[in-house]
Amino acid sequence: MAAHLKNLTIAAGVTSLICVAVLYSINPQFGYWVYRCVAGADSKIACIYGDPSHFRTTTLGSVYEGNTADWIDRRVLQYGAYEMPELFFLRDVSSGGVMLDIGANKGLYSLFLSKYQKEIHAFEPFPPILEQLRKHVAANDIKNIIIHPVGLGDKNERLPFKAPVATNQGVGSFAFVSGDYPHDSLEVQTGDQALQTAGVAAVDLIKMDIEGFERPALRGLVETMARSRPIVLFELNLRPQGAMLFQSMEQLASAFPPNYKLSILKTLNPYTGEYQLVPADGAINFSSETGEQHNIVAFPVEKEHRVPLRGPVKR
Repeated sequence: MAAHLKNLTIAAGVTSLICVAVLYSINPQFGYWVYRCVAGADSKIACIYGDPSHFRTTTLGSVYEGNTADWIDRRVLQYGAYEMPELFFLRDVSSGGVMLDIGANKGLYSLFLSKYQKEIHAFEPFPPILEQLRKHVAANDIKNIIIHPVGLGDKNERLPFKAPVATNQGVGSFAFVSGDYPHDSLEVQTGDQALQTAGVAAVDLIKMDIEGFERPALRGLVETMARSRPIVLFELNLRPQGAMLFQSMEQLASAFPPNYKLSILKTLNPYTGEYQLVPADGAINFSSETGEQHNIVAFPVEKEHRVPLRGPVKR
């Protein structure tokens, strides 16, 4: 009886692998999604059908736990990583120095880039997300990620913070607070002071994704930017009547030291991580009635040789 059950189990496993292989040959992305659900999700059927399920998986070599109810986590399972083109771009321009992960969320960027950077300073102010960030760093036993439980802005203060929604835990914001959403008061520091306190003398790379709070955060890094002249990748958010946001290309350019260039990072394939850089001039509509969002790359002219126009460069 035991041998019969063992044979049935083996047969079921082989059948599942064959089914996944057939699916992969017909539709590679869907086949990969099914494989990831079967391999890592608590509720495999719910995961395959897009319903909520906790999962444990790997993303670009790092252990990661999440729930498919969250849009970001779902893409980690679906593509193998979230925002793979942005991750690969940062890897391709890395020179092994210090990186700032501003708006670290659950740590996807910090986990991946910790393999290529000497040190990463991850800033995340929202306690529930901060707890998951800490768990991911501990689960992967990473020693070169320093976590700062604060947001970055242009003053040292406490500010109202709009909590993210359960279906997308990456949209918490200091910029878009209203009475329609739950919010709390969280600590904000200037980046210059936070780095001075941490003993960081030079910064090579900055990633920033903070949902409309980019302008204050860059103002709070003015000394660091002038001294280190890092390469910066940040999400630019534009909305009508957003007084806190950048209003023109001139304002955007003035947020950086002299002799900086601005490009837009375009996603060519979220599944393979292919990206392309195009000039930012003329490509951003600051007066859009519906709003816009762009991934902006800002780099000093003396580091232009490090910035690929298309990638992935390394595999």
